[in-house]
Amino acid sequence: MLRVHVIRTLMGFAMGYLLYRSVPLSIPVAILFLAYSIIGKDTTVKKKKRMMSGKLREFLICLEPHLGTSGTFPKAFEGAVKDYERMYGKDELYGSLSVCNTGFSLNESTGEVLVSMARRIDIEDAYLFAESIDICEDTGGNLMEITKHTIGMISEKIRLEKDIETVLASCRLEQLLISVIPAAILVLLSVGADSYLSPLYTTTGGRIAMTAAGFIFCISWIAGNKITRIEV
Repeated sequence: MLRVHVIRTLMGFAMGYLLYRSVPLSIPVAILFLAYSIIGKDTTVKKKKRMMSGKLREFLICLEPHLGTSGTFPKAFEGAVKDYERMYGKDELYGSLSVCNTGFSLNESTGEVLVSMARRIDIEDAYLFAESIDICEDTGGNLMEITKHTIGMISEKIRLEKDIETVLASCRLEQLLISVIPAAILVLLSVGADSYLSPLYTTTGGRIAMTAAGFIFCISWIAGNKITRIEV
């Protein structure tokens, strides 16, 4: 997380210098980028949750075949955790899965164990899975069938998210190019026609114009990110 803040701060400084060619004026721009990076940490949290959703899906894929061969849900869960460990090691999700096995060994109900797991990893798919199992236990439904159905729903949701992400990848590339090209043109003009651009850096009107251009760039970047951010 610290590395992300540092990179964004350096980007802010570079952008400020490109706009003003002044180190004192570039420092406030870098500070604004740092503040935005700290305030906008929701994006990082969402990325972590998306990654955890993918890991949960991989675990559910491990769980599904055990549901048909194991006599009880705790045994199926334990077998799936072993398979998951063999394939993915002791990653971020494995600790929560191990705690679930401990809960099963203490004869806690399946619903309670899974709801507790959902609270620990705090993602929507985990809550959906846990609540489905908890309701099934309370109503006396077929636990194995409900589990398989829930796994199918979550897997389809994650697959849809990946399809949307693939479609939006090209849009994000276009947004990046549109944002970078003006800066690249400004750099080229600075190198090849420095005297032509000097009024922008030496006069009050020029600096006001560059400040307005910087605001327009930031607004377009933020708007583009909002447009290409779709949640399922």
